[in-house]
Amino acid sequence: MVVNSRSFHLPRFLGNWPWERRLNSHYSEVYEESRTWLEDFGIFSPRAQRAFNACNFSLLAALLYPQVSKDRLRSACDMMNMFFLYDEFTDAESKEGVANVATISMDAVRNPTIPRPAGENPVGEIVRQSWGKSTLTAPSVARNRFIEGMDQHTAAMTEQADDRSRGYLPMRSIASYLDLRRHTMGAKPAFAFLAFDFDLPAHVFENPFMENLERWAADLLILSNDLYSYPKEYADGDDGHNIVTIAMNELGIDLDGAVKWAQEYHDRTEADFINAAKSLPSYEDDNINAQLASYVEGIALYRSTSPGFERIRDKSSIALDTAYSGGHVAIQVGMWLESFASRELPKASQPN
Repeated sequence: MVVNSRSFHLPRFLGNWPWERRLNSHYSEVYEESRTWLEDFGIFSPRAQRAFNACNFSLLAALLYPQVSKDRLRSACDMMNMFFLYDEFTDAESKEGVANVATISMDAVRNPTIPRPAGENPVGEIVRQSWGKSTLTAPSVARNRFIEGMDQHTAAMTEQADDRSRGYLPMRSIASYLDLRRHTMGAKPAFAFLAFDFDLPAHVFENPFMENLERWAADLLILSNDLYSYPKEYADGDDGHNIVTIAMNELGIDLDGAVKWAQEYHDRTEADFINAAKSLPSYEDDNINAQLASYVEGIALYRSTSPGFERIRDKSSIALDTAYSGGHVAIQVGMWLESFASRELPKASQPN
């Protein structure tokens, strides 16, 4: 059956989250600087540049990193623009094309003081400049974690391009999809960037407690982002990498069932994170304990910036949610999300 609209009930993903979204006080000072920096590369047509600017990824950075200094926020704004630009450049590329951009980008990440060669894909120089300044003042542990996270991110984007070239068939399992999605969303380098302001030793990050905490935060981001972007991806026929479609396929359930499953998974994961944040590991060095508490709060505030319909109160929040949706116009009626599409509704296959 072909339909012109389909609505589903969106869970209140941030209704019980105890950390409130807030804006970095330096946002207005660095917004223009970061916007001008990117525009100077001249990679978009005027119309495309206006559309990219309308998403306002600097606002997103100012909400993701509300605690950092002005200089660090400027780097965060550049980095967030870079992440979304990278996604834009690779979204329609072949696996080989995405792999080439990944190679260029990782060489830039590993050599932030060396300008990229003339004639190369501009993404390389944008990647280099977006974090070059920050790496000069970042502790070695955090810097190495960022490089590792970027390597995993670019490799995952290449893997996603391979999936896309095959029409996302055979479709991934829930576990396989989440493993890949945690990297395509860039959570690890984003969290590593947060740690640039903390001199935490490697063993703190390697503690299974912290590995779980970061994974839970990433999964919470995945669930809200995927449900929010599902209408656009479904309308575009590009929903093969979305937890809604993945859950319907593996579990043999319909759209409402997939949303219900996502909410239940979210609620369990959210409870795990909140409970863990109340009982952080304790180390002999009080300075480590204080920095760890601030870092965990930073992760929690980062998650607070998930698209949250129940928290849309002002223009900055609406702009943020527009950024997450890539400019796609979705209608919010209470907690119902209306998706406009001209496709057959997805039919879940029976689980094997």
